[in-house]
Amino acid sequence: MKKTNKTREWLVNARKNEKISLLALSKKIGLAYPSAYKIENGKTLNIKPETIGIFAETLNISLEEAVEIEKETGEKLKKLVLLDPSKVKNDIF
Repeated sequence: MKKTNKTREWLVNARKNEKISLLALSKKIGLAYPSAYKIENGKTLNIKPETIGIFAETLNISLEEAVEIEKETGEKLKKLVLLDPSKVKNDIF
């Protein structure tokens, strides 16, 4: 059986570009480390739009880009993740 890579590469790359560890990122955004780990490693398949927004803001990537990439990731994981950038409120940051 072939093992599939479920890692959210967009999240790993954005985090590395900002030179921040997953532990430091989880503390910065107020998310428990195990939850951040599960999201980054694809163990959590559906991410709330608000959570995508928090990651995007903290990692200095556009919300639209993060949502589009996450949709593609969801499709690759054979789980369609329906995200709508309009559901993310600017006042959550």
